[in-house]
Amino acid sequence: MEDEALVKKRYSIPYELFGEAFTVFQKKFVFPRNRVMSVLLLILAAGNVLNIMYGNGETIGYVLVLVCIALAFINWYNPRKLKRNLMESVKGIENDVYTLTIYPERIVIGTVLEPEKEKEPEEYEEESSVVECGLSDYEKALKIYNFMTANGSGTCAQYAYQTYEMCLEYGLECYFAWTENQLYGHVAGCFLTENMCGFIEIVDENESYIASADIISSVRYE
Repeated sequence: MEDEALVKKRYSIPYELFGEAFTVFQKKFVFPRNRVMSVLLLILAAGNVLNIMYGNGETIGYVLVLVCIALAFINWYNPRKLKRNLMESVKGIENDVYTLTIYPERIVIGTVLEPEKEKEPEEYEEESSVVECGLSDYEKALKIYNFMTANGSGTCAQYAYQTYEMCLEYGLECYFAWTENQLYGHVAGCFLTENMCGFIEIVDENESYIASADIISSVRYE
């Protein structure tokens, strides 16, 4: 039979209480030792200063004075630094809630785990959804052109392939222009005009022949 709890209570620890508790700990266990160490270091430093004043000091004496002063400073600086670091770490748990359950023969302390809130699915909109319905082929091509000018990336071949896929997505007839060196240069059928780059034929994504470069428009659209 499970023990019946005598007391069961929820509680939280205020952020300031962590700092106060750590200060009490330092005053009882850290600061007394620091006082002793500081006194010893200052006595050692003072002894070397007297030797230097009476002309008995050497280079090592100057070094010892500086070392003693530095150690005395570090002796008091480190506890304060440690407290600052502790308080920074505590910020992550300052809102945690705990439970205290007292049984006849034992005490149980636990942390209350709040269930994570389910995130509402965000509506996903593809970046390429730039073309509205009811537009002419030229208007679609113009919108794709403007989008790719602002968002396209990669080499000229990669740039062309991205444009090619967008054109197919929105029902535009589109192919690649092929040079005599078998290099992709641009996307034909939508944007390419005035064949000034020496294209000889039009191919699809599988590099199959579609037509000669004669189909490229001689009209330039500004």
